Amino acid sequence: MIVINTGLFRFSALTTIAWLIFIMPLAAQETPLPSQFPEPSVKARTWVTGEDQRLMAARRLINNRDYESAVSLLEVINDSLPNNPVIETLLLRCYEYLGQYARAEQLARKMLIAAPGGLTFRLKLAELLAKQEKLDEAVAVYSETLTTLKPDDKGTLSLVLSSMLNNGVEVEAFRLIDSLRLIRDDKSLFGLERGRAYEQQKRYQEAAGEYNKVLAYDTTRTAMQAESRLLELLKFVETEPVVVEVLTLENTETDNRRAIRLLAAHFIGSEQYDRGFTLSLKQDTIDDFDGRALMYFMRQCTERQYPLQVIRMGEYILAQARPELASGEMYRLLGEAYTETAQFTKAIASFNRIIAKTPAETLVAEALAQNGYIYLYGLKDCDSALLCFDSVVNHYPQGYGYLSALRGIPLARLGQGDIAAARRDFKALAGRHLNPDLKEEVAYYLAALDFIEHRFATAETAFRKLMVDYPRGLFVNDALELLMVLNEAEEDSSLMVDFATAWLFEIKRESEPAARQWELMAEKEESALADNALFRWTQLELERGDTLQADICLDRLLDDFPDSYYRPWGLHTRGDLLVVTEKGLPLAQEIYRQLLETYPNYPFASEIREKLRNLEPAKPVG
Repeated sequence: MIVINTGLFRFSALTTIAWLIFIMPLAAQETPLPSQFPEPSVKARTWVTGEDQRLMAARRLINNRDYESAVSLLEVINDSLPNNPVIETLLLRCYEYLGQYARAEQLARKMLIAAPGGLTFRLKLAELLAKQEKLDEAVAVYSETLTTLKPDDKGTLSLVLSSMLNNGVEVEAFRLIDSLRLIRDDKSLFGLERGRAYEQQKRYQEAAGEYNKVLAYDTTRTAMQAESRLLELLKFVETEPVVVEVLTLENTETDNRRAIRLLAAHFIGSEQYDRGFTLSLKQDTIDDFDGRALMYFMRQCTERQYPLQVIRMGEYILAQARPELASGEMYRLLGEAYTETAQFTKAIASFNRIIAKTPAETLVAEALAQNGYIYLYGLKDCDSALLCFDSVVNHYPQGYGYLSALRGIPLARLGQGDIAAARRDFKALAGRHLNPDLKEEVAYYLAALDFIEHRFATAETAFRKLMVDYPRGLFVNDALELLMVLNEAEEDSSLMVDFATAWLFEIKRESEPAARQWELMAEKEESALADNALFRWTQLELERGDTLQADICLDRLLDDFPDSYYRPWGLHTRGDLLVVTEKGLPLAQEIYRQLLETYPNYPFASEIREKLRNLEPAKPVG
């Protein structure tokens, strides 16, 4: 025989005995619950038109939140149509909204007499009693309600517990949960409800503990809801460390997969990569080394643009000599991360593994195209890039890789300095069915080729057309800059020729002659393009890694050209150079704030706001 502490609820011995009968499965009877509402009489169904209109008017008043007028009208209707459950329910709702709990209680008792099996009315009565601080009476109603339930009716029990927890009867609700957990030997039973109650009391440690139990022992939708609550708690500064501590301590020696996965994702998202990496390895062990957790780590770090962490996990997978994990996706993510960190030889090797091991032609084409762009932009080897692109076009003429290679061929020709071939290939590409972004890019390069070949009037027309056709395009700012060059150097065609020469050197990746040409233009007396040349020279030196020379160019740009279009861009560059050093950090923050105040609508504004949020999380950013 099961014995329960009679202090479970503060109600009579008779009620306690009834509850004991409820929790003993052998004594539980399949007694059907009476209908919540009594069958209305024929007379009650036949409303007169006037009353029907009044009821609709009352509903409109309730929808408009004019509860006092609604009560006045409903009471009149109720007098003429007594015991109508619809009218009484609306009236009860209005009393409660108006805080007239005594009148609401009286009406709820009347409705419960008419429908004694109605769970909704029982809970409403208990809640109204609790709101009037009649806790003993509320507990008695809750306990009486519990005696009417079936032992395995977990859904209805959850409703009753939620009502108790939300209406000041937490102690009795907690005792009930503890007793049910003992009887059913289920540590997570009603953990979601208990956790929410702890949250309302700001007892976040206990709340996290309850949710963790649900993740460990429950596999239903409840576990998803508990996980959602933990994710919410992890978003806030006040609760995040508490939840992390609970989940870490309680899962050190356990195999709670959901909790460990949740923690790993949180650590990755909050840039705690060492902890995220360690938990991902633990999760992989729990998952019988299927590699899903390791690939999740790589994907998440790729999305968040942390290539070093992608490389860390990719190289760990390769070191484990587990060929089943060395998938095409793993090599692709690893190759992209190597590319972003300028480890171009390793990147090419990763994409070559895809080419060697995958039977899918589309993946082979994409890997070859990736190698082409690494040769083109990373290694500045236009000949090898062209070989990669030609291989895709000749052997894999379909899919994204094919289109990417078609785009790369004229870019490689341009890098070789073969202007005629680049123009031919761009025109051929323009004749294909392209997406808007690629159409805009082709239009931009065709206009740029006119500029490089000194057809300045034709180039100007083409750039203006591009800005009209693609007002929100990716190349609009580049087109605008070149239009400014044409406008500023309009009276000196030699300046435009000098600019085109320097720009072609840059396109051909010939940085040394390009730097000399920009320097000559910057030094030229009364040059209309001196500030432009200084800014481009700065960017070129940064690409070459010469930050000292870049700093000198920036000083001249900012000091000598206070009204230049390139001044805000120069300040942005200066801030980016300072922010990476401890000594320069305060000045970088000052520059960023000055830029936001003075140039709030410039293209770099969003980027600067994000940087300031990361640097100064406690301060508001405009």
